[in-house]
Amino acid sequence: MNVNGGRWLSILPNKSALPRDKLNSTLDKFWLNLAMSVIGALYGEDNDKICGVAAHLRKNHDKVSG
Repeated sequence: MNVNGGRWLSILPNKSALPRDKLNSTLDKFWLNLAMSVIGALYGEDNDKICGVAAHLRKNHDKVSG
């Protein structure tokens, strides 16, 4: 089903580059906007091609992908 599928990945700043409260705020806002845009079907005809989104918390950086 996903023969022509793809993936995008966004890497958020290194945790040492930002204060912890600022980093959490950035990740939270990014994730909320992404989740709401998928739930709200903001991608038009392509919305049914989205299989999922994910957030990965890592030691040196965080990743959000879809």
